Amino acid sequence: MTSIEDAQKLIESNRFGSGGFSDHTPVYEYTTEDIGNSIGHYTSKDRILTVLSSGDHVFNYLLRGAENIEAFDLNVITKYYYKLKRAIIEKLPFEEFLKETSNLVPYGLAHLDELNLDEETYTFWNFYRDNQPEDRYERALLKVFPSGSKRYNLYFNADSYKRLQDILKSGINIPFHHSNTLSLHKSITGEFSEINLSSIYSLIPKKDIPKVIRKLKPHLTKEGQILFYSFWRADDKQYRKLHLVGKEINPEDNIYTYTKSKLK
Repeated sequence: MTSIEDAQKLIESNRFGSGGFSDHTPVYEYTTEDIGNSIGHYTSKDRILTVLSSGDHVFNYLLRGAENIEAFDLNVITKYYYKLKRAIIEKLPFEEFLKETSNLVPYGLAHLDELNLDEETYTFWNFYRDNQPEDRYERALLKVFPSGSKRYNLYFNADSYKRLQDILKSGINIPFHHSNTLSLHKSITGEFSEINLSSIYSLIPKKDIPKVIRKLKPHLTKEGQILFYSFWRADDKQYRKLHLVGKEINPEDNIYTYTKSKLK
């Protein structure tokens, strides 16, 4: 599917309603997860696979030292939003970015020709701008911006923002896999130090989570781990039977991690 077809499907989703998450629906403007307090510190040797969503997972991993990052998402629109958001961060000084915090898509569309975008991304947003009424521009987003979002993201700090800006301007590439979680293992190759499945616990049937984890096990390094966030507390008894006992690393937000050495 071309970028114009992707944009058209997003516009249709805006018009008729999506009925939930799918491959062409509005994306989260910012994360609703406490990423900054749930991920660790990394080196250039670490290979990371993370959900793309709002792009904030990628940005926070970069600020924690990761350089080799790949992203995945069921929703292909996340790819276009990540690149638009990235280009805006590259362009704006921190104080100006704060002024546009809740206005990123309208700002991006108004300054599209000034942003550092690849042809595919430019074509997507240019078509969206030309075929979506201006008062509906923000329908590309799920505008969930709780009070904690600035705390959740490391880049809402002048020094960290400048560091992220420099990293992004260096041209670092983030490969994207258009895939749902259940078939993710078919889309990736090699081993990862960390696989971040985000809120998988609330997006697929609970019974399928151990299946997903087992399928991803061959893609973990010896000390690699799988991390996911849950809106509800996990049932340890279920996972204990499957030798998938999780370690709760952030009780407030129910973030769990599984290490390869514990996956039998």
